[in-house]
Amino acid sequence: MRKLLKSFKTEINPTVEQKIKINKTIGTCRYVYNFYLDHNKTLHDNGEKFMTGKSFSVWLNNEYIPNNPDKICHCCGAIKKDLKLSDRIYRCNCGYVEDRDFNAALNLRDALTYEVA
Repeated sequence: MRKLLKSFKTEINPTVEQKIKINKTIGTCRYVYNFYLDHNKTLHDNGEKFMTGKSFSVWLNNEYIPNNPDKICHCCGAIKKDLKLSDRIYRCNCGYVEDRDFNAALNLRDALTYEVA
């Protein structure tokens, strides 16, 4: 005898603020994924081996962005060393307030212009 599986249909009705956060989160994910594809295309064009998602994550965090982009203010460049992972909103002394992941995505987007001392 076959077991029947139950399924549930759920509808969500996000507020305008929640829709904005959802769109920012999805945009951040899309940006990082496209960055991953572009990096692998560059590796392929140079005759190198593709990076797995895990090795790309390690490379991105340890080599490409060594200073944790979520701790850098996208507006003024100040670094918040005391930022905890539980702090989901980035608030800078300059008045800049943004979702922490979106702030990191903006810093990642602009990382090619950073100079590492």
